[in-house]
Amino acid sequence: MLVAALVALFTILILFALHPPPQTGLARAALYPADCAAPCFVGIRPGVTTLDQALAILSQHHWFTDVTVEERRHMQSVHWLWSGTQPSELASPHPIAPPFITVVDGVVRFIYIPTRIAYGDVWRWFGAPDSVRTAMNGRASMTPNPGLGTVDHISTYLDHGFEVEVTMTCPFAVEPFWKAETVFIYSAVGTERPDTHPFDDAAWIARQPC
Repeated sequence: MLVAALVALFTILILFALHPPPQTGLARAALYPADCAAPCFVGIRPGVTTLDQALAILSQHHWFTDVTVEERRHMQSVHWLWSGTQPSELASPHPIAPPFITVVDGVVRFIYIPTRIAYGDVWRWFGAPDSVRTAMNGRASMTPNPGLGTVDHISTYLDHGFEVEVTMTCPFAVEPFWKAETVFIYSAVGTERPDTHPFDDAAWIARQPC
């Protein structure tokens, strides 16, 4: 057990050396601002900030452009484009899953921020997560062959007020896992994400995904 732990630690250190985190610190400060109580992204707080307040913040911030609201059943979703002045790590790497905000009953409930930040960099910045779970209904369900060797790995950082999600695809390997690009998800306290469900390991393994 000790040998395995040392090997894992050594592997992580090598990956950090090969793929150092961004130097600016702007992305980290944006994702976990020191002057805003978690959960918070650019002053928008799930469970607290109203739709009108969120629109005002986004419209007045130079990182965001083309802010729009899409009406859906029992909710609204707020979308935007990055202006190019934001930290480059926040540019959306996946057109199929752009950033957005979910609003229910006039109050922000969820914020989804796809990033170019590697999962290993998240550990470098914020340490080990408080808990980890897996699911197949998030980004994994958007892949060309959902459910066939694809799973979302979701890390919860309670004190920071967010979850960090990576999508893993077979064949699983250590280096691609730590270098996988991440999605930061901010949720109102006590609110369950609608895009994930408890993961049935036995059923998934039975399909022999890898």
